[in-house]
Amino acid sequence: MRPLLLAWNEGGPRARRLHGQASLPRLGQKQFTQLEAESARGSAAHAGDDQRWTLARIKTVIGRRFP
Repeated sequence: MRPLLLAWNEGGPRARRLHGQASLPRLGQKQFTQLEAESARGSAAHAGDDQRWTLARIKTVIGRRFP
């Protein structure tokens, strides 16, 4: 079993509790607002084949829009 899963199993519910953000946000509030507007346009507007947003597509949009 992987160490993280082992720790979760041994620690019970307390070990599974979230401990805040994994890292600090890299986008400011204005950039988050712009990203929301881009997401409202839909995935297809950003060269997606359909309207599903994947992590890879989101990463690509962020990388192109906020270099």
